[in-house]
Amino acid sequence: MSQKLIMPVNQSTITATFKNKKYYTRFGFVHYGIDIIGEATVWASGDGIVTLTGVSSTYGNFASVIYSDVAGANAPFLLANYYHLSHVSVAPGEVVTKDTRVGNMGCTGKYVTGVHLHFELIPYHRLSDLKNYIAPESLPNGSKINPLPILHIKKSAPDFQSVSFTNDGYCDPININIF
Repeated sequence: MSQKLIMPVNQSTITATFKNKKYYTRFGFVHYGIDIIGEATVWASGDGIVTLTGVSSTYGNFASVIYSDVAGANAPFLLANYYHLSHVSVAPGEVVTKDTRVGNMGCTGKYVTGVHLHFELIPYHRLSDLKNYIAPESLPNGSKINPLPILHIKKSAPDFQSVSFTNDGYCDPININIF
């Protein structure tokens, strides 16, 4: 049975969406993920394995988690990247669930305008391909996918998640999956 990935922040506001045109106009590069503000704690989105943690000059403190058999992914594996963390609470090789704290939102890295989480998803058809793209700066931008059609909002206990969007042009409207 496929797993449903949930939002990595329980009470969240999305401040920028995937490939938003206003974002590109302001910052000069394509936004290959979503930016989230809200509660400080960043949670794993489902059952997975931490593949890498570290510090990147561009993305700051980060954690990468591989998820398998994800509903709506159209690939057997998804690599989730959690960027700009103030600190990382997981280690490579650690098994995580949606109840595992990945870290806290932060303001680390070169391309950051305030405390937030930048969240990206990359599909993989074979785990062996992952070794070629594991360092954040070498990840293939063109193969990143929009996280919002894949993520779900879990409104029930213990998560009680909610999500909202800013209304400043950096968020393109999209329906969120709720369960």
